[in-house]
Amino acid sequence: RYLGLAVLAGMSSAAGAQGTQASVSVSTGASVETNPYNTPGVDNASIAATADVRPSLQWSDERSTASLNASAQFRQFVERYGLEDNYGLSGNVSTRVSERITVFSNAGFSYSQGGFGNFPQSALSPTNPTTPDVGPVIPDPSIIDVSLLGRRVRSTSFDFSAGGNAQVTEYSTLSLSVSGRGNRFRQAGFGDFNSVSGQSSYSHQISESTSVGVSGTLTRTDYLGTPVGDARTTSLSGTFNRKLGETWTLFLSAGLSRTRIDQLPGTPDSKFDSFTTQINFCNQGERGRLCISGSRSPEPSANGNVRVNTSFNADYSLRVSERETVTLSGSYARTGRGQGIAAVLPGVDFASANLRYENRLRDNLSFYAGTNTS
Repeated sequence: RYLGLAVLAGMSSAAGAQGTQASVSVSTGASVETNPYNTPGVDNASIAATADVRPSLQWSDERSTASLNASAQFRQFVERYGLEDNYGLSGNVSTRVSERITVFSNAGFSYSQGGFGNFPQSALSPTNPTTPDVGPVIPDPSIIDVSLLGRRVRSTSFDFSAGGNAQVTEYSTLSLSVSGRGNRFRQAGFGDFNSVSGQSSYSHQISESTSVGVSGTLTRTDYLGTPVGDARTTSLSGTFNRKLGETWTLFLSAGLSRTRIDQLPGTPDSKFDSFTTQINFCNQGERGRLCISGSRSPEPSANGNVRVNTSFNADYSLRVSERETVTLSGSYARTGRGQGIAAVLPGVDFASANLRYENRLRDNLSFYAGTNTS
């Protein structure tokens, strides 16, 4: 169980010539937290000072866009828990090769030890650069590892992706991509792994507001230093995308996947089939934003086994005045039981709720207050 109350102030600055923009956001604050690392049976509270620095560089011309983003987050507890520090660096490039073809590439690196700080933000986290993280949030469900949430584990991760989109007809689009991820952990009991995926998808627009398609993915996961746990996953899904009126959008994906996991030499491989799905249902109004999302798919976990992960997020943000915003978020995630000889490993559940108040005092200075529980 985690309870937290945070009060922060953030400011940003930006500058750049035509086509190039550089910005830096800095936020500092304090929090009171009970059991920040979800240690069973512990309710000790502690005060923490926080700091968050996020420089960003963006560039664009008529055909290409590129960005480079970095982050450094610090949380110093007065007693019991010491210093938590997290660092990240990411970049992406997108180029329109022709009127019909666009190519892209992305890469990222993170070095973190926080129970929650090493995960990205949820879908409705504010996009303003002055907005810092004030509590635990559920990440993109495609890369969630529930077994790590709330655990103070020092980890290093690398990720990349590259691909392209081609408009094959006036109403049809074909996409091809490859992506990879590597995780390393500096603590016994966690399994270092590399994962590589290839994906292809086809989408056809059947009306001004509706498109349908199909998507296929092949994924291979290799756990280092052990012959057990390496896995291959194949999945095939249908997709549906529709704009509902002026403010609502709906995306649905549903299909099946098959995973095969290596066991001890001389032991038959473990196999399992699973239903995979993803949903995003969002509303963007003049004063408020609402987004409900969910996902279910097999993903590698830090304990050396590919498991089926399920997650659900609900986020609501309301602008109560020209400068004030209130955001309410709730999340639930579950990692299924282990497979094969890892079947003794139980499933892990995680739930969190976050309430945040923001007041933009000036264009480059904001005040935040929030409370979190998980």
